[in-house]
Amino acid sequence: MRNIKTSIVTMILLSGGLSACELGKQEKTQEKLVATIDQQTIRLSDFKRELQWLSIGDDSSDIEFREKEIIEIFLKRFIDKKLLLREVEYNHVVIASNEVEAAYKRSLNKWSDNDIQLELKKRDMTTSEYKQNIRERLLIQKYFQTLIYPRVVVRDDEISTYLEKNADLLHKPESVHVRQIVTKTEKEAAHAIHEIERGLAFEDAALKYSLSPDAKNGGDLGYIERGTMPRFFDEAVFNLEQNNLSAIIPSDYGFFVFEVMDKKSALPLSEAAARHNAEAILRQQKEQETQEKLIEDLRKQSEINIMESNIALLF
Repeated sequence: MRNIKTSIVTMILLSGGLSACELGKQEKTQEKLVATIDQQTIRLSDFKRELQWLSIGDDSSDIEFREKEIIEIFLKRFIDKKLLLREVEYNHVVIASNEVEAAYKRSLNKWSDNDIQLELKKRDMTTSEYKQNIRERLLIQKYFQTLIYPRVVVRDDEISTYLEKNADLLHKPESVHVRQIVTKTEKEAAHAIHEIERGLAFEDAALKYSLSPDAKNGGDLGYIERGTMPRFFDEAVFNLEQNNLSAIIPSDYGFFVFEVMDKKSALPLSEAAARHNAEAILRQQKEQETQEKLIEDLRKQSEINIMESNIALLF
């Protein structure tokens, strides 16, 4: 397979009024590299831009808070992205502008126009650069969905074997209709419970106290099946009586308060439905394995050099 990709950020044009010394310093800074892939270079500035893109909406992951090991992981992923985009171009995969615009609008569902502009400004990014990253993501997705994943085959005997080892798939798991409030401190969670007990509607308390995006919907998560959320979640909500509040549940994500609105028991599934679910799981596993193998092969076929000394400039 071949490999290709253009830079995300164009070279900044230097002003003619700069002194020769200043010009040399800027050029040296702009041209610092973090890696090369065959004859292709990855500039430090481009990699910084990628980190800024990845940290949108997550201030805790801003570049100044990253450790060397994490930076190296993201550089590896950036190199993988470059390799895949070479394959995209070699295979003539294209994305229409209206698809990019639609994906851009979907990505803004939790932002106001003003919020996203402030977020981009904080990271010194333009809307065009943001959309370019979306375009690249869509191109890679389309490449896998149209050219790679269709080659994946799940055989009937694999499905049968999987069901024998995972009998739980023969039943639809029990589920609960649950609402949540997520706070930064235990004190805030206690305030929320106190106000609910005094008559404040749960959805109003969620809007007032919860940090979670679902606060705008009164904290409503809809129906959640057992086993699809973190263990602390299952332990809290599936042992909770309907229409009751949970105790305050501490976790790595904050302090939670739950209310179970409805419960549905586990139900047996038809053989056809169970086989369909097993096939979906196996297909997803095989697609992931195929993706990882393809990227591994691309790396083996390429000469990749990483400039450790320049990565250190990110700390």
